[in-house]
Amino acid sequence: MTEDKLKRLTSNEDSQLFRESVGTVRRIQSDKLLLSAPKPKSASIQQVWQQLPALNSIIRDEQAAEGNEVVFFSRDGVQRRTIRKLKRGDIRISDCLDLHGLTEAKAQQEITSFIDYNYSPTSRYVMIIHGKGLGSENKYPTLKNLTLNVLKSHDLVLAYSSALISDGGTGALYILLQKK
Repeated sequence: MTEDKLKRLTSNEDSQLFRESVGTVRRIQSDKLLLSAPKPKSASIQQVWQQLPALNSIIRDEQAAEGNEVVFFSRDGVQRRTIRKLKRGDIRISDCLDLHGLTEAKAQQEITSFIDYNYSPTSRYVMIIHGKGLGSENKYPTLKNLTLNVLKSHDLVLAYSSALISDGGTGALYILLQKK
């Protein structure tokens, strides 16, 4: 046998062996190749926040406040006089929310509901008591940092400031809401 014929026989034998091992082959209907998966629908920040507790810990690590740290936040456009009144506690608080004993997930829901509920023509200043984290297992102010991050991301919140010592000090916040 010539070398060419030997290669063809081996090739035919290899082909037969391959067909037997693979089995019946069926031709694909479509000749189009999908190069990438379709992009997922974008979700709002609120949806991502609610669905991914891991996001809370990432944000917490980036902007962590200590339990006894005085905090303040204000959006652009809030008058200095209003900010001064907020920091001094020279305000009339219309409602108060205490987060002690709640899990992070439950506290987040309560904060969002509380802010949405108090968005009214008669309610402008509210207070949230989050605690200093001294009773937590790792002494980390989990609820305080969660509260700060939720309030910063909520559109109805114009400003917040640590409360006076008589109202809870660094374990509570005065919050200024938008006018309705």
